[in-house]
Amino acid sequence: MRKPLTEEQKKRNQEKQNEYRVNNPEWYMHNKARRRAIDRQIEFNLEVKDIVMPINCPVFKKYKLKKEYSEKSGPKPWSPSLDRIDNSKGYIKGNVQVISNKANTMKGNATPEELLQFAYWVILTYGHLIDKDS
Repeated sequence: MRKPLTEEQKKRNQEKQNEYRVNNPEWYMHNKARRRAIDRQIEFNLEVKDIVMPINCPVFKKYKLKKEYSEKSGPKPWSPSLDRIDNSKGYIKGNVQVISNKANTMKGNATPEELLQFAYWVILTYGHLIDKDS
């Protein structure tokens, strides 16, 4: 029978896991998506190579995706996040993209129509604040 891990060993294992997660985000996102698909009983047919990591967030183009993660606070706003383009479909080839956690949180589970309605409201409400040169 194996001896239980010491607190130091547990901490070291956690640090190694976090380092692997940061250095291999596609693998990590693939495994998390597979688990979510099983839990939600939705379709899943992705391979790690189907998850393409852009340098910048496709939504907030001027922000680089940062491969960072904190076990205590979870993903950061500019951490990469696997988005299902059409939330009525599962994690399937052609229906996923990597965007920032901030963009994915803002998108939530809204329909395309709801997102357009929200975008229209944002433009009406805050359009005067938009920097036309950027």
